[in-house]
Amino acid sequence: MKDLIAEAAENAKQVLANVSVSQYSDSTPCSEFDVKALANHMAGFAVMTTVAANGEKMP
Repeated sequence: MKDLIAEAAENAKQVLANVSVSQYSDSTPCSEFDVKALANHMAGFAVMTTVAANGEKMP
């Protein structure tokens, strides 16, 4: 399971690295999120799941 979480976090990192500031206000398939909100959501989720998978506590 830990490997799957690490792989998902790495995939999210790669996706987020390709998001430009000019795309922040673009819409997404999730009507409640624009690109900036979805990127923030993905980044937070990646951090939380990685921390949890490592048995650590959130800072």
